[in-house]
Formats: sequence, C-alpha cells, structure tokens
Amino acid sequence: MGDEGNVRLVPAAESSAHPLLDRGSSSSSAVDDGKGGDGEAYGDLSDVPPQRLKEVKAVIKSTRDLWRKGSVGGVSHLREWIDTLQRLSGLSRQVCLQLCVAMSRCLAAERKDEKPARVDLQQAFVRMGGSRHACHMMMLRLHDERIVAQVIRLLAASVENAPLAAEALMRDNLDNVKLVMRSMERHLACPEVSEAGCLLIGHLCSCTATKTGDLMPVRVKAHRDSQNNLCREGAVEIIVDVMTLYMKEVRSMTNKAHMLMQEKMKEAEGQRQKQDEVEMGLARPDRVAVNVFGKIGGGLKDRILKVQANIELRQAWQKVLDREVSVGRLLNAALQALLLLVVGNLNAIRQLSGNFYTYHLNKLLDLQEEFIDAAADAVKETKDRKDARRGVLRDESDGEDAPDKGLRIRGKVGRVEVPEGQERRSMLSVESLSLKCQVLVDALRGHAAKDRPKIVCKACRLFLLILEHHKGLICKANDQGKNQCRRVELQLRKAVPDDDLKFRDVFRPLESIVAAFIGVLKTHNENSPVISVVFSVLAKLRELALLSVPAGMHLNGSNAQQQWQALLFEAGGPETELVIRQASKRLHLALEETKKGDHRIETFKIDPSEIKGNGEWLTPRMREEVQEMIQIGEVLAADAFKANWEKKEEPERWERIYQKQQQLLAQAKYREDKKKAKEMGITYEEFHQRELEEQARKDAEEETSSSGVSSFDREERPKPGQPVEEEEEEQLNFDEEDVFGEAQWLRAIGFGSHDEEDFDRLWRGPITDVLMRNLPAPAPPDSKWAIEAAQRRREIIEQAEKSGEPLEDPDMDELLQIEMLESVQGKLKIRALVRPQDQIQANNIESRGKELTDPKGASTELVKEVAKSFRRSGYLMPKYGLAVRIQKRAASMTQLAQEAQKAT
Repeated sequence: MGDEGNVRLVPAAESSAHPLLDRGSSSSSAVDDGKGGDGEAYGDLSDVPPQRLKEVKAVIKSTRDLWRKGSVGGVSHLREWIDTLQRLSGLSRQVCLQLCVAMSRCLAAERKDEKPARVDLQQAFVRMGGSRHACHMMMLRLHDERIVAQVIRLLAASVENAPLAAEALMRDNLDNVKLVMRSMERHLACPEVSEAGCLLIGHLCSCTATKTGDLMPVRVKAHRDSQNNLCREGAVEIIVDVMTLYMKEVRSMTNKAHMLMQEKMKEAEGQRQKQDEVEMGLARPDRVAVNVFGKIGGGLKDRILKVQANIELRQAWQKVLDREVSVGRLLNAALQALLLLVVGNLNAIRQLSGNFYTYHLNKLLDLQEEFIDAAADAVKETKDRKDARRGVLRDESDGEDAPDKGLRIRGKVGRVEVPEGQERRSMLSVESLSLKCQVLVDALRGHAAKDRPKIVCKACRLFLLILEHHKGLICKANDQGKNQCRRVELQLRKAVPDDDLKFRDVFRPLESIVAAFIGVLKTHNENSPVISVVFSVLAKLRELALLSVPAGMHLNGSNAQQQWQALLFEAGGPETELVIRQASKRLHLALEETKKGDHRIETFKIDPSEIKGNGEWLTPRMREEVQEMIQIGEVLAADAFKANWEKKEEPERWERIYQKQQQLLAQAKYREDKKKAKEMGITYEEFHQRELEEQARKDAEEETSSSGVSSFDREERPKPGQPVEEEEEEQLNFDEEDVFGEAQWLRAIGFGSHDEEDFDRLWRGPITDVLMRNLPAPAPPDSKWAIEAAQRRREIIEQAEKSGEPLEDPDMDELLQIEMLESVQGKLKIRALVRPQDQIQANNIESRGKELTDPKGASTELVKEVAKSFRRSGYLMPKYGLAVRIQKRAASMTQLAQEAQKAT
C-alpha cells in the first residue's frame, strides 16, 4: 500500500536501514580474498611484518569468532578495537578494514532493550577518541579509496540519531570534519566514498525518521551548528559535484548506447533492403551479410553470427544498467543530504542556489569553449591538408613554441552594462530561477528518476525550498518598487501610467522546468505521493511566475495568466490537460482506496502496515494534502484548457463546421436528384447510375482533348522569359451563418429577460410534457363523465352572465394552460392552469399534485425534461443548473378573470 505518504513533507523522514549492516558481509568476505596458506583465511597480509603476523591473525580471528556467535560487541570490544587500530594502523591494511567494519557493525546495530544502549556506545566511541584515531588512520592510507569509504561509514554510524555524539565530534576537533570533506573531494570518482560522505552529512544535520513521536521534531542545536560548519567547509559544493559528475557519466554512457543502436538499426535496414533486392532478382545474394535484427532462423552458424553482431550493443546497454544501479543509490543519498543540509537554514539555501547557478553557467561556458576549440581544430586541420596538397613543409618546432592557453577562468565577468528602454523593461528574474533549477531538472530527466519515486520526491522538495526562497526575494523587490511608485506618484500628482503593457514569451526560460514535471507525471502516473508533490511544485511555480512579470505588466493580471497558460501548454504538448486530469483522477482513486483500507483496518483490527493488496493507503496528513492537490490539479488543467482554446479557439470547431456544411450540401443534392428522378419517372438508383455514366463519359472526353494543344491553349501559354503568375489556391472561407443559417450562439439562457417568443421556443414544450404526464387523461366524448362536464361548463357560463362578467375564454375546454407571468435576470415565473372536467378527474389531480409540489421530485422531473429538450435543440444548460419551486393554489374562473383585469 501507499506507505510513502508517511514521509511526504518531512525532509528528514526518509531513511532506510543503515548500509553498514548490508555491507558487513561483503566486507568480511573481502577479508578472505587471499590465496595460499593462511592468507586464504585472513586475506592479503603481504604488507604485514613477519614479527607482527601472528598478532594480526589473532585480531582478525577474534572479530570473526565474535560474529559467528551472533554478537556485534560492546564497550569493552570498542576500547580494544580502538587501541588495536592505533597500534596496527600503519602495519596492515587488512586489519584496518576489519576493525572499521567491526566498529561500524557495533555502532549501527539496533539494541532494543539491551544494555548499554546504542546512544551510550556512540558517545563512548567519541569520548575514547575513536573518530580521531580513525581519521588519522585514513590520512595514512589516503590513496586507498576503500579505506576512506569504510572510515567515513564508521563516522556516520557513530553520529546516527545521536546529537550529543555529533556535537562531541565537532567539539573534539573540527579538523577531522575538514579532512573528511577533503577526502571526499579526492575520491569523487569512487561511488562508495561519495555515498558514505552523503550519509555522514545527513546524520550530522538531522535525526532519521521514527514510527512514533513528533512528525517533524525540532532540530537540536548540535544539528544546526553542524549545518553551518558543513556549509562553511564546502559540503554543498561537494554534493553538487557528486550529483553532476555521476549524472553526466550515465548520460554519456546512455548517449553512446543510443548512437550504437542507431548505427545497428541503419545497418539492419540496409541489409533488409539488400534482401528485398535479392528476392526481387535485382541483386545477387551475399552470403557474408547477416541480418542483425532479423528473426532467428537458419543454421547454427547464422545464429552465432547474429549474436556476435549484437554483442557490442548488449554490452553497452548492460554497462548502462549496471552503472545506473549504483548511481541511483548515490543520487538518492545526495539529494537526502542536500535536503537535510539546507532545510530550515536560509544561508544554506542561498549557498545551494548560488552553487546551482554557477555550475550551470560554467557548463555553458565549457560548451562554448569546447565548440570554439573544435572549430579552431577543424580550421587548422583544413589548413594543414591544403598545405600538404601544395607541398608546403611545416616546421616541427612551431608547435613547441606555441604559447600555452593556460587554465580557463570561470565566473570572471567584467563590468555589467544595464540595458535601456524596452530591453530594460523586459528584464526578468525567471532567467536566474531557470539557471538555479537546471541541475534538479537534469536529475528529474535522468534514467535513475524513472523508476525511483523517492528521487523525484526529494528533488521536488528541493524545488520547493528554492522557489520559496526566490519568492521571498521577488516579494521584497515588488514591495520596494511599489513604495517607489507611490513616491513618484505623489511627486507627479497622480500622473503615473498604468501597468497595461503586454509582452510575449515572458516565461520562456521556465519551459524546461515545466516540461520536466509534465514528463514526471507521465512516468509516475500511478504514484499518489509523486503526483501530489509535483502538483505542489507546479502551483508554487505558477504563483512565482505571476509575480515575476516585467516592468509595465500588472502583477497577477490577465496578460500574465495568459502567458503562463501558453507556457504550460507548449511545454507539455497537446496532451497536457489530459495528463493533468488523469493524475487528478488517480488522487481521487487513492482517496477511495484509503476508505476501503480504513474499513478493513476497523473490521479486522489490524495495523496499517499489515494491509495487503493492490492500492494505496494514505495517512491522515497525506489525505489532507491530496484533497488540496486535487483542487490545484483542476486549476492547472483549466490553464492548459484555456491555452488550447486561446490558440485554436474551440478545438476542432471549424472541422465540425466544415463537416456539417458538406453534410448539408449532400442532403440538398440528394433531395434535388430525387425530385428530378421523380419528374423523369424513374427511381433514384437509376438516375444516380445515369449520372455516374455521364460523368465518366465527360472525364474520358477531357482526357482525349487534353492530349492535343488547341489554339486557345497556345494563346494562354506564357512566352519564354515571361514571369508565370502562380494561381492562388482556393481557401475555405465561410462563417457559421453559412452552415447553420444563423450564428451558433445567440444569447445566454437566464441572462436578461425572456419574451413570449423565447418562452415558446425554450420552455413551453418541455414543461407541458412534464405536467401532462402527471395529469389524468380526459374523459371519452360520449361517456357520462363528458356529458356531466359539458353541463357543468354551461352552468358556470350562465352564472357568470347573471353576475354581469361573461366568460370569453377560448381555451376553457383545455385541461392544461401554461402562460408566462414574469421574466427577470435569472428568474422565470410561470403559471400552469389546470381545469378538471369532473370530480373524479379533480381527485386524481389533487393526489398527483402532491408529487409535483414536492421540491425534489418537481426539480428532478422538470430539469430532466428541460435538459433533454435543450440537448435535442442544440442549446447549452446554464453553468449552475436550474432551481425549481412549485406552489399550489385553488381559484375560481371569476377570480382568475379579475386577476387578469388587474394585471392589465
């Protein structure tokens, strides 16, 4: 189930089992890699003096015997190992490795109720000088990357979840931390050293996540001091160098594999073409050629040749996969270390942003210089080739006397000239933001992030920290600008121009960032935590973009929103809206699966970690976050939808209009042909057959006449040297009125007042149908009920004439009469007059009238019928629907007549 929701927003929350426990077996097996004699059991002891060989073997044997008993050691063992390390560190490399692994296991082992506790062992290790002696031993063997990696892992195990041990390590001697940082710089090419260094930095800055306790505990002073000290010692630069180095390595290996694959594909395509020529008899068969990607068949020799032809490509991709495993683990550790190093520390965030910015600028500078050098080498090579062709000999000493280019100077920028006029107004802060985020964009686009959701989540959290810091700078600049505008406005007496300027492609530098996040949504479309964190970054980026407008454009204005919508649509492509809506749908599904999980937990009385099955179970905090992200997803999808309509008006609108036009023309022609066939006294099929034959005869005559050249054609042909006028292609030029006879949309329903014509066209039909279905049928004409009803009507007319108010109602015999009383903005008042013929019909109307007066029933029936009528007529329902309210009132014919006279 979705247990990643537990660590969604906590920077220090993601921590797995300590790698020392997983690497202990590999380290202990490394001890047994020697061959011959005792070296087979104790490893390579060739560097041990003969007089110390027995002592070294005893140390190795004692640690191995302790592990066989299932114990990892205690305080006494730590003291003994530290003393042994101090005495034998310069004598045996194997002993150094063995002791580092043993102490790492002892400090990293989980001790639930055992004494001494893990924290006590870590503090004892630091007090006994274990970290100091380990660093001294590392300096003795600084060239050995395996020793450096094990020492750094030992230091990481000594400070994991131990703030006091971290404080003691810093207080004991800060030079030890400096030595560790310099050792990491020396061995950046070693993944084990880099990964161990990232783990150490993370443990020095924060505790790991726990299942119980506060979700986001307060950072202790020791960890905050460690943050500042590590930033001063260059930890941020080291981690950024580690990330960029290994991402660049995997990218180059992948590009080489792709290029090799393209070459193989071209070769296979050429072989297929040759095979087709051989089958068609255009070429002779070549026995040597082998179809690289063809189906396996033929003899054993052909299959062996096919495997040999593809073995280089397979090896290239296998190298990429093998390297990607270690790089993915290293990238995960580096991002976690960066998060713990900068979260809650403004200076660290500023330093991280500066490092990302300078790295990308230096990358662009290197690419530029590499391009210039390659161009210069190409020119030089061309010149040498021409000289060789002319027979000009070149002195060999010229190359030796050529001046050295020297080192490239990076980041040395001269005086910056501020532009003037329109260029100055168009200066934006989004360009610097895009440069600061390119390293994280590369991490999201890399192969390691495609199947590792944790890398995506951590990169997005770093995005959020950088965007929040950038937003603070933008808000500060905007506030200062507003204050200056108010001051100028007072001086000029309210003569300041409005912010109504319009720009195009304002947010173009952010296109790569948005495209990377849309790609993440496409890749991780089934992972709710990833979708949630990506939506949060896009929402923050949208907010920041609307604040980072050029001078003269209104903040959060309509023009800025249109520019953001265009950026979102162009960066993600035509399917942007679909991708975002599918991601929102996945969040809805995660909430539904969480409800099922809650029901299962309550029914079976189990723990959330014991839930099994396909689906995701979100924590309470994650549920609130997902509900908020669903709303943000609707906003982003609406932005993409608006951009699509802004670019194409209504998508596929004119295509539908053209199809409708062709359909109407075809129907008109069918009616005309049918009428002609009827006049000729034949069927439509016979007329259509004659028409086809006539058309075929005309086409044949045109083909025969076009073979010769008539005098008219000779006159119309252009003379030699005379310019030929190109004929303009016929373009479709029609309006909606040409297709439908009138505009597609005339007015909005409910906007303004309706007249009698609108009422008859829209409302009278569906309302009459609904009410008639709920009224009884009239009595048969010759029945006694019809005779009694006619007699009753005559009596009513006579009573009215005696009272002096004769009734002249032509619709008196109708059972239902509907008329419009009032029509205002958003409200329509209608009167439905029901005249029963007899008492039985009146009783039926009385019983069914209760259903009509029910608000829910009346609203449901009327809305359904009106919606069907609107849909059949091509109208659109109002956005917020219809609200129906029915009141019942009994009145005589005289009262109705009097009310009508008062109304007139």
